[in-house]
Amino acid sequence: MIDKIPSSKKLRSSIKITIGTRPVVILPPNDKRVCAVIQNISTTDVFIRPGTQVTTDNYTYKLTENAAYEINQTNLYTGPISAVTSSGTATILVMEW
Repeated sequence: MIDKIPSSKKLRSSIKITIGTRPVVILPPNDKRVCAVIQNISTTDVFIRPGTQVTTDNYTYKLTENAAYEINQTNLYTGPISAVTSSGTATILVMEW
């Protein structure tokens, strides 16, 4: 479940990214980040992890079809987030406030 986004904050960016079997940084470091949402909008599972090193064996969150992960004030992380798939490609939506 996604918490309510602070109404005083404006969406800084919203982008669709295609993820494959090679790790890619999907959210670069941003010390002004107050919230971010990463949603898998495809049928292929996506594995994400804070930092720049992610594999299908070494990940923090697995996003299945339509699943989302939220960074907010209770788990705020301003560093990079990386993603990878185990096969094929997936499309994710990344939003940052």
